[in-house]
Amino acid sequence: MQSTELSGFFIKGNVCKGEASVAIKELPWAEHPSFKGVHMKHLLSGQETAGLLSCHLVRIDPNCEIGNHIHDGKVEVHTVLAGGGGCELDGKWVPYEQGTISIIPSAAPHKVMAGQSGLYLYAKFSPALV
Repeated sequence: MQSTELSGFFIKGNVCKGEASVAIKELPWAEHPSFKGVHMKHLLSGQETAGLLSCHLVRIDPNCEIGNHIHDGKVEVHTVLAGGGGCELDGKWVPYEQGTISIIPSAAPHKVMAGQSGLYLYAKFSPALV
């Protein structure tokens, strides 16, 4: 999936933090340390929110996945921006298509799989992931 598919939504946008503003396209993609084909742009870190919240743009390459894991003590919210796939959440399948919002409770086992077109998510964590 090309990042141009998100033009006009996120890639051409800005992250506004008080009076400061950063163009999202200028933020680097960071490779996920554990899952091949998964990349993140850190839009808001816990350091900026006293650990209360972090926000990330997540790109999962076609047919790749974020394997089964948990975030103990953190609530995670996914908003599907583009592409498709699904999330196996606590043993149940949740289809992911543009516009889907999925709330993942603290300590719930889950994995996210991209389909053939890849997957873009806006992920929020409370308290912050990073």
